[in-house]
Amino acid sequence: MDRLWNEGRERQEWEVTAYAAESSGAADATASAQSVHAELSTYAVSSRLHREQCPRFRDDDAVMVFAAAYLLDEAHVPHFAAAVTVLGARHPALRLVLSGPWPAPAAP
Repeated sequence: MDRLWNEGRERQEWEVTAYAAESSGAADATASAQSVHAELSTYAVSSRLHREQCPRFRDDDAVMVFAAAYLLDEAHVPHFAAAVTVLGARHPALRLVLSGPWPAPAAP
């Protein structure tokens, strides 16, 4: 994704982390997560799934289903944020957390 930052457009990196809702089963959460990531990726110039975070580095006992970074053209940020809200309501097996924007990587 780093090279995509420097293509002359205003871009921002945002992250979405999905946790399994307490009442959901692992299969429901996984299926919902795949659907959510696929739809959110349509807003992005590029997206990348992160490795699962070790539970001991988190403050709660929630089960993380996925964490992904999305590089967005600045104009798409409001639509992306709205999509996270809509998808969170549509997929009750997940609790979605949106964070960002994250700073651009330092130039080499």
